[in-house]
Amino acid sequence: IRVLHKENGGLSRARNAGISLANGRWIMFIDSDDTILSDFYQTLMAYAEEYDADVITSGFSIDGSDIVDIYTSGIYAGDSLKKIYSNMVFDEKKRRSGMLCSLCTKIIKRELFLESVKDYQSDMRLWEDLGYFYKIILAARKIYISDYVGYIYRQNPNSTSHKYNVERYTQTFDSFRYCLAAYKNTEAYTQIEIFAAYILFLELLTMVDRAETYAQYKDFTDVNSITIEKSLGCIRANERIFNKNERHIIKIMENGKYFTFPHAIEFLN
Repeated sequence: IRVLHKENGGLSRARNAGISLANGRWIMFIDSDDTILSDFYQTLMAYAEEYDADVITSGFSIDGSDIVDIYTSGIYAGDSLKKIYSNMVFDEKKRRSGMLCSLCTKIIKRELFLESVKDYQSDMRLWEDLGYFYKIILAARKIYISDYVGYIYRQNPNSTSHKYNVERYTQTFDSFRYCLAAYKNTEAYTQIEIFAAYILFLELLTMVDRAETYAQYKDFTDVNSITIEKSLGCIRANERIFNKNERHIIKIMENGKYFTFPHAIEFLN
C-alpha cells in the first residue's frame, strides 16, 4: 500500500496523482465515501483472467437498490461491441446510461487507461468520469459485462457531487461542453449531446428543489442566466426525449418566464 499526501485539488488531480504511483496491471478507483464487498477484486479478476478482457464491469448498490449495466452479462468483442456503443452513454427509452458512467465500478488494464486519458486536460468539478470514461470503452478490445454487484455507493450530502452551490448549473454546463469537445468525431458524440440535454434539464428542476425561498431561486437563475440561455438550445434540439409536461417546462424557460417556473414544476409533479 502506497500513501500519497497532497493538498486538496479535486477528484481528477487526486486520481492522476495516484495513477502516477501505480505500477500494477490494473487500475480501479474507490471514492472516499464508498466501500466494496470483500470479494470485489477477486470476482472481477476471475472474469479478467478467464476472458482476457480489457475492462470488467460491476454494478453498484445504493440505498438498498442494485444498479447494473443494461446489457446481458458476458464477453463483448469485435462486432458485438457495437451493441454497447449504440447506447452506452444514453439510452433514450430507459433515459439512463447503458453502461454505468463510473470508473469505480470497473477494473481496467493500466496500459489502456493511460493511453485513453493522455489528452485529458480539465479541472472538471462535476461529471469527471464522463470526461474520458467512454474513450476507454471505445478503445477496449474486449469488455466483460457482469451482473455482479460489489460496489456500495454511499450518499454523503456534503460530498462534491451532492452539495449544492449557486454555480452548480454552470459547472455542469462547462463539464458537458468539455465532453462534447473531447468526444468530437467519436461514436459517443451524439449520445453525449443528448445526455447533456437530459442532465441540464434535470439540473433546472434541482435548482428549484434546492432553493428554500423564491428569492434564493431567483439568485440561482440570475447567477446562471447566461448558461441557462445557452443550454436551452441543446435541450430544445433534443426535445424528443422529453414528455409533454417536460416540454411545457422547457417552453416556459425558453420564454424567459423564470418567475413561473416553480409553479410549473408543481404542475409537473
